Amino acid sequence: MTKSKLVAQTGCGQAVYVVSGACRRPWRDFERYLSASEQQRVLTYSRDVDKCRFAVGRVLLRSLLSRELGVPPACVPIEISGTGKPFAVGTRIQASISHSGDFAAGAISCDTSIGIDVECWSSTQLVESLSGMFCSGSELQAVASVPVSRRNVELLRLWTLKEAYAKALGTGIGDIRGHKFRLGDDGTASAASRPPGEAWQFRTIADDGRYMLAVALRGAPGIEVKEISASVIEAEPGSGWLVDRSFGMAAELSC
Repeated sequence: MTKSKLVAQTGCGQAVYVVSGACRRPWRDFERYLSASEQQRVLTYSRDVDKCRFAVGRVLLRSLLSRELGVPPACVPIEISGTGKPFAVGTRIQASISHSGDFAAGAISCDTSIGIDVECWSSTQLVESLSGMFCSGSELQAVASVPVSRRNVELLRLWTLKEAYAKALGTGIGDIRGHKFRLGDDGTASAASRPPGEAWQFRTIADDGRYMLAVALRGAPGIEVKEISASVIEAEPGSGWLVDRSFGMAAELSC
């Protein structure tokens, strides 16, 4: 994956990570790094693949927060808001997690709202069937103006952007159709309506045939997007968690 960087004006430990192969490990490999409440929640899922997606997403988020807070991942005080937005209790850190298919993504940002959404490429057909429910008339017209081969991709961009924006706002996806976007040609996008006086930036990153990632940020902090493989996560994450050997990245977290 080509690493993409949004325009940087500040640096505050902000990052977005995508984990590929998220569902190829038994979920119990990650159980010890979950809090007691998360260990109970993971059991509410009936399918092992859903258990693993949940566990990998939470461990990824806990690892990112662990680096910022200087505490072991299982000790990170994560709470979930009424709209499903995770946050670290008593800190200035904003967080977001997402998972789809064989991918999980996690993001943190200091002092500014952030939201992410990842969708596996196979979601394009589902998104097309639901487009009338989440797209405005002007968005549907814009999608209809692009070549037929790109229309499902543009719809997937819109879906992930709306999900990411709703997560950043902390409002949930109840009014997802009300978030209207204009799509740029370079992965950028702009919101047709946003809170008065607030600057936002939006970015979509497409890995053709694999997934679409959208990031919504209030303000203009810099965020680097990196992909790692779940296969490099060792039995003890401290020796391999968040290491991408294919890109020669150094270990970044101590878990």
